[in-house]
Amino acid sequence: MLRFFTEVILKRERFVQFYQNRILFVLDTLKSLPSKKTPKFIFAHILCPHVPFVFDSNGGLVDLKHIYNRTDKKYYLEQYIYISKKIIEVIKVIISKSPTPPIIILQSDHGLRNIMVNGKIVRLGEEWKKIFNSYYLPGFDKNKISPSISPVNSFRLIFNEYFKTELPFIKDNQ
Repeated sequence: MLRFFTEVILKRERFVQFYQNRILFVLDTLKSLPSKKTPKFIFAHILCPHVPFVFDSNGGLVDLKHIYNRTDKKYYLEQYIYISKKIIEVIKVIISKSPTPPIIILQSDHGLRNIMVNGKIVRLGEEWKKIFNSYYLPGFDKNKISPSISPVNSFRLIFNEYFKTELPFIKDNQ
């Protein structure tokens, strides 16, 4: 009986290490891209701070029994703090090492969808539509960006400004 539980725990631990390593590999790869001499368009979708919650706020391993704990917000928050620090580090490296100032769009893919309260899922309605949306646009007048801009217009804004296209903006979905 003990051997069965040990194997289950070891498998989960290996999964968590794989998941941590995959996220860290993506972040390290992003930091290495400015040294490549070719023009590039990079899209990275980093599945963090989604579950499983595998990082504490310092990048350490979370107790394996809590990697899917959505009830205690501590685990989401700790992972959020860690990944935020790492993303800022990546952006600083990209900006400092790029021979041409890069254009950077940093977005979350969705806001909070559901929460667990007293063991029951509570749906939050439209909250999932609220995302983080930030731009690094060298030489661009930030006053030209509408405070309500949504991702449907991100590339229209960038193409119109940097590539002199005249793409019409569509209604922002807030």
